[in-house]
Amino acid sequence: MAAKLLKDTTIKYLQNIGLEEYGCRVIVHIYANLKSLSADVIKESAAQPRALAGFAVGFSREELSYDFVDVGHEDIVQAKIVGE
Repeated sequence: MAAKLLKDTTIKYLQNIGLEEYGCRVIVHIYANLKSLSADVIKESAAQPRALAGFAVGFSREELSYDFVDVGHEDIVQAKIVGE
């Protein structure tokens, strides 16, 4: 559901700026440290830690060009984002 919402919103944005007509393919890579993120979620809500792992799997499964990747460490998350 989250991946579809992101895809639909992105397509609307591309339409609004006139790029949708070029047949743009949207590829999404989300890099996270699931252990740290799960700990933060537990502190802030009543969510179960495994729920986040299920979300990541579901997000990656919903759209073939969308990936939610657990890279295991904050430094690697940052390196992936900036492309180092």
